[in-house]
Amino acid sequence: NAKTYTSSSWVAYLNHYLPLLHKEIHINIQKSQAQQQKYYNRNSKTKESFLERDMVLKIKIKDQWKFSEPKFSGPWKVVRITNEEKTAFLLEDASPESRKRKHKAKKTTTANI
Repeated sequence: NAKTYTSSSWVAYLNHYLPLLHKEIHINIQKSQAQQQKYYNRNSKTKESFLERDMVLKIKIKDQWKFSEPKFSGPWKVVRITNEEKTAFLLEDASPESRKRKHKAKKTTTANI
C-alpha cells in the first residue's frame, strides 16, 4: 500500500510542503530560543554601574569572613574609574573613623566588578 511518485510529482510535492515545513521549523526555533533566553535571564545578574563620588560597600575576601562580623567593609567612595569598561575602581575610605583622621593620609584600595 506504499505510495509511489513520479519524479515530477515528487518535486511538486516537495516544492509545496518544504516551505510550509520551513516556516513551522522557524517558529519552533523562535519559541525555543525565547524559552531558553527566559531561563538564562532568570538567574543572570544585572551589571552594576558606578560613577565617581558614589558610595559603595566592598565585599571582604572570603578567607576574612567571620561569623560575628559583616562580609562587607566600608563605606568607600569611588575616587576614579580605572578602565574603559568601567569595571575597575580606585576607592577611598569614607567611614566615620577615617573622616576623624584629617591629618593622616586617606586609606585607598581597588575593586573590580
